[in-house]
Amino acid sequence: MCGRNWGHDTSRLVVDHKKPHRGNWELFRDPNNLQSLCDHPCHNRHKQRMENTVGNSN
Repeated sequence: MCGRNWGHDTSRLVVDHKKPHRGNWELFRDPNNLQSLCDHPCHNRHKQRMENTVGNSN
């Protein structure tokens, strides 16, 4: 999302679900639904805000 390059330090990356699984086990486990994002701000701020937006169809 942010385009930052952390080099070889992967400790700042988290696994994120492109489409929120909301308890759907198949969507949770689907490898095509996974991406890596930096922990902050992309995953912990921006992505969470997007998912909590009313009417979001992700």
